[in-house]
Amino acid sequence: ICMQDLGPYGAIKSLYELMKEGNKLTIDIDFNGALKRQSEKIEIRIFRLMQYLIRIIDSLKTVALLNVSVDERDGQIVLTFEGATLGQQLEHCSEYQLFKELVDSIDDVELLEPTECQISVVLHANK
Repeated sequence: ICMQDLGPYGAIKSLYELMKEGNKLTIDIDFNGALKRQSEKIEIRIFRLMQYLIRIIDSLKTVALLNVSVDERDGQIVLTFEGATLGQQLEHCSEYQLFKELVDSIDDVELLEPTECQISVVLHANK
């Protein structure tokens, strides 16, 4: 219901509000610009990918501050996650390895090569 009423961005903010109670992970979410509503399929993917990654990062218990940004440009939606040594930490996480396999199986989603502190997921909204 939250997704239908608020779209993925409102639903993500609601998820964050639920998660921050009692957790040590601080999340700063930036929806760069006025992101328009997408097809239901794309909105669900945005929400699920962010939900999955935030939960994986939270389970690491090694990232205290997570910066998440969502950019929409040229028919692509880019989800970027930044945190101290985040890329390094995720490379050694079995749940993240499963996430990578999941992303590889979805035609319109790609996981960019991580850096030491950042990972990005690209959704091709035009496909």
